[in-house]
Amino acid sequence: MGVIMGIHLSVNVEDINASADCGSSELLSVTRLPRYSRGKKEESSAVKLGFAGTQCPSHIYVGFTRYAVFPFNATPRRCYRCQRLGHVAVNCNSPLCCLVCSGPHTKNECTAEPGQEKCANCHQTHIVSSKECPAIRNAETIQKLQRSGVGFEAAKYKVMKTQTELGTKAPFMKKQNLTVPIVSPNIVGSQHSIQGYQQENKNDLTVQEVMVDIHQSGDPTYG
Repeated sequence: MGVIMGIHLSVNVEDINASADCGSSELLSVTRLPRYSRGKKEESSAVKLGFAGTQCPSHIYVGFTRYAVFPFNATPRRCYRCQRLGHVAVNCNSPLCCLVCSGPHTKNECTAEPGQEKCANCHQTHIVSSKECPAIRNAETIQKLQRSGVGFEAAKYKVMKTQTELGTKAPFMKKQNLTVPIVSPNIVGSQHSIQGYQQENKNDLTVQEVMVDIHQSGDPTYG
């Protein structure tokens, strides 16, 4: 899977699929990634691309415009029932847990006031899905290590060791299976495809993690 950015909302996925030139790579699917504005789910200017095989191209052309293809980094799995990381609700028999305050009720039934949030994973004062959650950041780091070829247990140990050295501690997700694409090295592309994208999607965990990887990863194959 790969991601291109800066695709105007007026361009539909059918047009992208029809006009995309992916070189020797075969394009299988085109999907817009979501963003959230004041709790409302909307489409963003980021588009997820599915390619045949495990190799992603470094760039594609849509019409006459060249777009860099960046690794797609899926949000760590989170159960919408118990809020824990690493599994989904369909397989969960744990007690119900609120996304906002960790109470035994749904988010819609929550009466917590601002400042009363409590994360079910790290117990800090924020909602469970906050991109600032150290538990989510741990899960993202483990997934990145897995994508670079490190096994789950080894990746978890490495993150735990780093936390011990820094004097910090946060929960970890359970093991989950990952389908990891290999991305061609030396990614190059037009800067216009990411201009304004961070500001547009600054509150969305799904698209924010893509931007973190683009700007913080020294190796574009690292994801």
